[in-house]
Amino acid sequence: ADDNLTVGITGATASSLILSSTGTGANALQITTTAGGIDITAGGNLAGEDLDITTTGATTEMRLTSASTTVDSIAIQAITGTAGIDIDAGTGGIDILTGGVFSIDGTGASNVSATSGNLTLSTITTGVLILSSAGNTTLDVATGGLLSVDVAAPGIEVATANNISVAASDSIGVVAQTLTIELTGAEDDEDDFTVRAVGTNGDLLLTSGDDLLIDTVGLLELNSSAGVISIGNDAVNQNIGIGTAGTRAITVGNAASTEVELNGLLVDINAGATG
Repeated sequence: ADDNLTVGITGATASSLILSSTGTGANALQITTTAGGIDITAGGNLAGEDLDITTTGATTEMRLTSASTTVDSIAIQAITGTAGIDIDAGTGGIDILTGGVFSIDGTGASNVSATSGNLTLSTITTGVLILSSAGNTTLDVATGGLLSVDVAAPGIEVATANNISVAASDSIGVVAQTLTIELTGAEDDEDDFTVRAVGTNGDLLLTSGDDLLIDTVGLLELNSSAGVISIGNDAVNQNIGIGTAGTRAITVGNAASTEVELNGLLVDINAGATG
């Protein structure tokens, strides 16, 4: 028959069972089984009736080790009702390392944050960093901060099956060796690709340290609903060419124009044999 050894206190009194050792060895108190398991249960249900495992020495570590090879070799669970798990660490931090994969999942709103210092998400040698969402993905930088995206070769690619919107209440800066923004969809919308400054005092500036080329296979229109349209109105001594290549008709003004004004030190008008 199986033999049991019971060490206990009977009676519903405020009594305690204390096992203690005054030994000075690294294994001053051992609880060991050569076969079978060990169960430790706290059945209290009042405040303070907890299961406490504590080390009091400044250099005494608490180690939880398993030689098991199953996927749940060490399981920490608090899954009943509103139960939770709270892990706090001092300035030494928390170091989690696995030789395989890891997964952190939450069924409600969740966050990963650093109250000071940097927060780094990276793949060290190979692999892809994937940010995905069933809804919107928001990158929110506090006032005075800068959102910087730096990519080595081959570059940055942004693809979407719908619209792309970039909005700013101040300025947007893009620094790149080559920046290509391309719309490859086959939609018939006249506003497929729109760049605009919405605010009443917001300017839209296109500048280049080299050439600025605008080409289209359809119409190219330049209009202003509340201001003068100026071409070559800065004090730079460079020529302006209009219709300098190709066979085309050039129209300036219309029958309802109030005035067509030509000013210059020399006004040269040349026409062919039919003009």
